[in-house]
Amino acid sequence: MKNKESIALQMLKNKGREINKEQLLHFIFGPGKDTYNRFRHFLEVQHLLKGWQFWYLFRQAYENSDGLFIYRQKIKELLQKNEPEKEFLMEPEELEFLTSLDPIEAIYRGMSKLEKESGDIGVSWTLSRQHAEFFAFEYHRAPFPPDRMTVMTLNVNASDIIAYFGDSEEEVIYIHNKQE
Repeated sequence: MKNKESIALQMLKNKGREINKEQLLHFIFGPGKDTYNRFRHFLEVQHLLKGWQFWYLFRQAYENSDGLFIYRQKIKELLQKNEPEKEFLMEPEELEFLTSLDPIEAIYRGMSKLEKESGDIGVSWTLSRQHAEFFAFEYHRAPFPPDRMTVMTLNVNASDIIAYFGDSEEEVIYIHNKQE
């Protein structure tokens, strides 16, 4: 495996766009890589990634990881990175859906009461209150028991939503401003 990783690193360094998606996925999937360390593996190679490579692998690592709350500041920083080809963070139909949202959109986040009180809130939100309630009160990996969880609702400018992931969760990526 080390040899394949070395070859992929050389491709990234020397040939830019020549690396394909399957080769990129090698950095975050495979032996020794799981849902709890996958994002860390992305962070280790992200400085080598440019344009579509960066955004594609960011999304794959983000969507296929658990315990991302510890990386929330780094995730916010990366989402605001001035990296070209950010449209590769979404599929074309997701990008189209995002541009079709109402100017003001209600978004929801299931979270701990502690997270809400701190104002240091993660970036995963949903367009569905029902999904947010599931993550707050039923999700088996929630950080606290249901009595210590809550759902936060915000009405935001749709133009401030960074991404829409058209999975069953109706997930939107939004960076909360503590003044909201």
